Amino acid sequence: MIADADTPKEIIDATVATVHGALVSEILERVTQLSPKDFESLVLKVLGAMQYGTAGHIESTGDSADAGIDGVISQDPLGLDRIYAQAKRYARDRTVGRPAMQAFVGALQGQQADRGVFIATCAFTREALDYADRVGVRIIPINGIELAELMLKHRVGVQTDYVATLLRLDEDFYDSL
Repeated sequence: MIADADTPKEIIDATVATVHGALVSEILERVTQLSPKDFESLVLKVLGAMQYGTAGHIESTGDSADAGIDGVISQDPLGLDRIYAQAKRYARDRTVGRPAMQAFVGALQGQQADRGVFIATCAFTREALDYADRVGVRIIPINGIELAELMLKHRVGVQTDYVATLLRLDEDFYDSL
């Protein structure tokens, strides 16, 4: 609720937070409707918007023979520094468990990779997260809510609807008169 003592900026901040919270849910609902291939494409677009692959390139590997890797991000033009991506579009009420995390680790090891990002539309189980923390490769798990928030932050799949400018008194102007 907005109190009488709130400043205009606090009111705007609270309103924006409310709108963004609702938009995160809308994004996640829409993302779960994508085909698995389109979801993999979306994940790579989000990682690109986050400035991964800017010096190199981002390659989709998602097909039936992808060996458990949906994308490869080359951080340098020669492809010496790579990040591997896994994208799972599951129903929001499902979870990514340890077996799926183990399969991704196995896929990374098959590529002799030391880092990867596992993005899902749902949550990860505690067992999956614990396993990811203990293995010899660095894995960053990103759940559905985190994905939607990253999409908002990096302006992927959203567009500006309304912009307002809040003005304030310029004391420096009056002091210089």
